[in-house]
Amino acid sequence: MMKKSRGAVLDDAHGLGVLEELAEAGPLTLPEIPRRWPVIRPMLERRVRELVAEGLVEGVPSKRVPGKTAYSLTPRGRATLAAR
Repeated sequence: MMKKSRGAVLDDAHGLGVLEELAEAGPLTLPEIPRRWPVIRPMLERRVRELVAEGLVEGVPSKRVPGKTAYSLTPRGRATLAAR
C-alpha cells in the first residue's frame, strides 16, 4: 500500500468533507460527524487521523460529551479550506 503524499488527504471527497463539516458545525466528536455526513466509521477515523497528522485538524476536549475528544479545524485547516 502506498503512503499518501502530504496534502493528498484532501484529494478525495472524504477528507474535504470532514473539513467542511468541522468548519460549519464547530468541534465534533467522531460519532457526531457521520450523523451530519454519510461516511463509514473506519474511513472517517482514518481521514481524521490523516487530517490531524497534516496539522489541519486538532483534537480538543468535547464540551458536549464529557470525556470524549472533539475535532476542530486548526488555523492551517481553515486557511487550506478557504484556499480551495
